Amino acid sequence: RDLVRSRGLGDVYKRQEYNGCIESRSEEYYIMESVQRSQIARLLATENITVVQGNVSTASFNVKTRVLTLPMWKDITTDTEDHLVGHEVGHALYTPEDGWHDAVCDASRGPSFKSYLNVVEDARIEKLVQRKYPGLKKSFIKSYRAMLASGFFGGTIEKINKMGFIDRINTYYKCGVSAGIVFSQEEKQFLPMLDALESWDDAEKAAEILFDYCLEKEEERKDCLLYTSPSPRDRTRSR
Repeated sequence: RDLVRSRGLGDVYKRQEYNGCIESRSEEYYIMESVQRSQIARLLATENITVVQGNVSTASFNVKTRVLTLPMWKDITTDTEDHLVGHEVGHALYTPEDGWHDAVCDASRGPSFKSYLNVVEDARIEKLVQRKYPGLKKSFIKSYRAMLASGFFGGTIEKINKMGFIDRINTYYKCGVSAGIVFSQEEKQFLPMLDALESWDDAEKAAEILFDYCLEKEEERKDCLLYTSPSPRDRTRSR
C-alpha cells in the first residue's frame, strides 16, 4: 500500500494500492515512517515545506509551491530514501525560484537548455547540501552506486559513455570518478569549471557554456537530455 502524506492545515494520510508490494507491513509502520521522513526533510530544509509520498516515478521539489514529493519505490533502501530527501532539500535550500524561472523561460535559449541547467544545478546543490550535512555523503554514494547498477542513468557504463556530453556529466557528478565515465581531452577542460560551482550565477553561466559547446560540436540536442529526474521548478520535477 502507498501512503500519501500532505502537510497543510493538518496532517492527512491516504491509503492507495501500490502493486501489492508492501502488504507485509502495517499501515501504522508507514504512517510512522512518513511522519519521520517529513520531519527530517523540514528540519534539513530549515522551513516548513510540504512533504508528500505517492506513486510517482522519482523524487521532486517544486521551488514555487515548496512541495517535496517522494516516491514509494519497491524495496527502497534507507540510503536511497536519505539520498532522495537530501537531494530535494538541496533544491529547497539553494535553487532560487526566480532564477530558475527566468532561465528556463528565456525563449532565446530554446527548450533544451533546461536539461543542461538541471544537470549543472544538480551538481552544484548536491555539493552544497553534502557540505552542509556531511552525514549525507555515505547515503549519496551508496544510493547512486545502486542506481547506476540498475540502469537508472540509461544503461550500462559502456552505453552511457556513448551518450552526449551532458549525460556523461550528469552521471559523473552523481556517481563519481570511480563510475568509469570517459571524457575526451577537449571535454575535460570544462570539469574544473563544474568543480568550482558555488552560486546560482555560476550554475547558469556554466550551463550556457556547455550548451553552446554542444551546439558548436553539432551534438544532437536529444542526445544531451536526461535519463534522470525532472527539473527543480516544475519538478513535479522531479535532481
